[in-house]
Amino acid sequence: MGKPPPATDIRDVQVIKHDRAFFMSDRFGDVPEENQAALGLYYRDTRFLSKLELTLGELRPILLHSSTERNYSQIVELAFPPSWPTLRDSSTGRTSRSPGTGCWRTRSWSRSRFGTSARSSNVQLSRFLDRAILDLRMLMSEDDSAPYLDAGVPWFSGLFGRDSLLAAYECLGVNPELAWGVLRGLAARQGTEENEWRDEEPGKILHELRVGELAGAGDIPHTPYYGSIDSTPLWLVLLTYAYSWTSNLDAVQALWPNAVAALEWIDRYGDLDGDGYVEYRKRSVHGLDNQGWKDSWNAVVHPDGTLAQGPIALVEVQGYVYQAKYRMVRLARAVGQYELADQLEREAAKLRDRFNRDFWMEKEGYYALALDGLKQQVRTITSNPGHCLWSGIVDEDKAPRVVRRLLSPPLSSGWGVRTLGARQQPFDPLGYHTGTVWPHDNALIAHGMKLYGFDAEAMKVIDQLSMGGYSSPWPATRSSSAASPETTSPCPSSTRWRAGPRPGRAVPLWLMLRSYGGMTADAPDGKLYIVRPRLPEWLESIEIIGMRVGTARLDLVFTSRDGVTATQVPRKEGEIEVLIRH
Repeated sequence: MGKPPPATDIRDVQVIKHDRAFFMSDRFGDVPEENQAALGLYYRDTRFLSKLELTLGELRPILLHSSTERNYSQIVELAFPPSWPTLRDSSTGRTSRSPGTGCWRTRSWSRSRFGTSARSSNVQLSRFLDRAILDLRMLMSEDDSAPYLDAGVPWFSGLFGRDSLLAAYECLGVNPELAWGVLRGLAARQGTEENEWRDEEPGKILHELRVGELAGAGDIPHTPYYGSIDSTPLWLVLLTYAYSWTSNLDAVQALWPNAVAALEWIDRYGDLDGDGYVEYRKRSVHGLDNQGWKDSWNAVVHPDGTLAQGPIALVEVQGYVYQAKYRMVRLARAVGQYELADQLEREAAKLRDRFNRDFWMEKEGYYALALDGLKQQVRTITSNPGHCLWSGIVDEDKAPRVVRRLLSPPLSSGWGVRTLGARQQPFDPLGYHTGTVWPHDNALIAHGMKLYGFDAEAMKVIDQLSMGGYSSPWPATRSSSAASPETTSPCPSSTRWRAGPRPGRAVPLWLMLRSYGGMTADAPDGKLYIVRPRLPEWLESIEIIGMRVGTARLDLVFTSRDGVTATQVPRKEGEIEVLIRH
C-alpha cells in the first residue's frame, strides 16, 4: 500500500529529543529522501541523517499507530500482511522477528525526573500537567554541565536568552535549581566588547546561540547573537527570584560581577539617548529589526499599520528594567553593597514616575505599545502592557483600567488575550504577533493581575487559556492560536508555526498554578506566602507534591467548596513557615 504524500508542514511530523539531539520523522517513522520538512537526526544544529525508510523489498507498510507521546521515545506500529512482523529498537540497534501481522519501530532516550509534581481532580487538567512535565523534560539540555531550557523543538533547540529566562522563572515552583543553570550559562557568554556584527555590548545578555555549520563559518552572527533588548534586565530579575526561592547567597556572590555588568549595560548602552528609557536599534546587517519578545518584522506598528521607526522603547521592557532595579535592592544589601542599593532604589522610583507619565494614554485608559524614535507614543492596543502588571511598574490608580482593557472584546478572544487588538488595521488573527494568543504572554498577564489583587480577572484569563489548551492534540505545547472575532468555531485554530514543545507553551502552566495559590517564596526568611488562594469553579482540588523552598520541601493541597478555597500543608520537611492570607 502506498504511503501518503511526504510531510511538508512542521505540524505533520513527529519529534523526539534528548539533550542536544533530536529526531524528526513522518508518522511512519521514516525520513524520506528529499522531503520538504527537513526531517532527520540532528545534533548541535547539524543534521547527521537525512534518509531512513523501512520497506520489505518493494512492499511498504500499513500504518496502524504512531506516537511520540513521551517526547523522548517514538513508537510506530506497522503491518506487512501477510508477512512476519519486525521489531526495531533504535535505542539498542537490535532487530527481531516474531509471528503475527504487525511491526513495531521504537526509538527512545532516557528520562529524567523532576522533584515536584502535581495532580488534580480534573482529568483534563491532570493530563495537561503530565504533558507539561514531559515537555519540560524534553526542553532540557546541558552545556558545560549547566542545564538550561531550549527555546523550542525542533528549530529553536538551543540556548536563547529571553525564552530560557522566562521559562526558568515560570517553573521556579517545579525546579528552582534550573534557574541557576540558566543564569550561569548566560553569564558565561555575557557580552564583553562592542561588536556590531553580533549586536554585542559589554554586559549584555545574549539572544541566541548557534553552533552549527553556518555559525562556524561565520555566515550568521549567532555565535552568540545579542539582539535582544530584554534579556539583560530579565537576567537580573531571574537572579533576584532564584535567590528568593533558594536562599543561595553563595550563588548570588559568584554571579555578582555579571550582575554589576548587566546594570551598567542598562544605563550606558541600553539607554541610547539618555532619556531614561531602554531602547533598541538594529546594528547587525543580519540582526533582528525588532528585539523584544515580539520580534517579527511587523510587530511594532502604529494603529494605521505603518511601522514604528526606531530607536524603539517598548512598554514592557521599561517594566522589566524597573523590576530589575527594584528587586536588586535586596540583593545589593545582602552582599554589602549599600550605596548601590540606595542608588537602585532611587532610580527605580524615578523610572516608575516617568513611565506612568510618558507611556500612559488617558483617553484609551491604557499604556502605549512603545515610544518611537521621535519620542511619540505608538498608540496601538496590544497585550504588551499586561506584562507591566507582573513587573509592578503600573500605578495603583491605573491598574483597574489596564485590566479592563485587557479583558475587553478587542483583546480578549475567548481563548486568551490576543497579542494585538482586533479593531485595529494591522490585526490578523493568524499573524505571528499581530493577533494570535500566546500562552507565556497570558500566563504573565494573569500572574500580574493576581499580584495587583484582580483575582477574578486572573482566573478568567487562565480559564480561557486552559480551554484553548484542552482543544489541542498537544495541549501543553501550543505556541500560538488564532481566534477571529467573527469565528463560531468551538476551538481555536492552530497557527502554522506550531511544532514541538517550546518553553512559552510547556512552562506557563506552572506559573498558572502559582497564580491559583497566590504563592510567593521568601526562602532567605524561611517563608512561603499563600495570598488569596483561589481555584476556578470547575476545579475541586489540586495537590502540589514536593515543592522546594530553600532547603525545605512541602506538599500543598488546595480544595474549593462553595466558592471558598482552603489550603492544607500535609507534609513539611525542613525549616519553612507557610503563611496563608485570605
